Amino acid sequence: MPYKLCIPLLIAFTLFFFPPYLCALPQQDLSAVIAKADRVIVYKGLPRNKESFEEELKSAATVKLYDSFFYQEPLTMPQDEITRLVSLLNNFDDNFSTYRAKRCGGFHADYIVQWHAGEEVQAVLICFGCNEIRLEPSHEMYDMGAGTPQTLQYIFRSFK
Repeated sequence: MPYKLCIPLLIAFTLFFFPPYLCALPQQDLSAVIAKADRVIVYKGLPRNKESFEEELKSAATVKLYDSFFYQEPLTMPQDEITRLVSLLNNFDDNFSTYRAKRCGGFHADYIVQWHAGEEVQAVLICFGCNEIRLEPSHEMYDMGAGTPQTLQYIFRSFK
């Protein structure tokens, strides 16, 4: 008999503390910020290799964002490539899918793309080792779809 009470109580608890209208999908939040962004900033992550990572962390100017380290100087790229990058990252249905845990050595941000709309900031961290992205500040993880990692790598080659 007590088990029959557990399910309705669990549902009531969940709806009370996590009402659906407060649970917007992170990619919707990202799309909203992208639409009104006044600037886009891209940083390159430190090397994945542990020895190179430690050496760069000691010798290069770096910035820590969302528990990952990046070179302090933002990358510059042509406006048409920024537009292409934003379009790719903003098109979740075609380019990203539900996250599935992998044994790839852990998420390592190779790049971060930040959108600033006034004081609001949304970011996408990109890991080419696992072919994953992580949205910040929501910490949502997504797998990259077929062809997406190659397209992103091609776009990032135009950065300086």
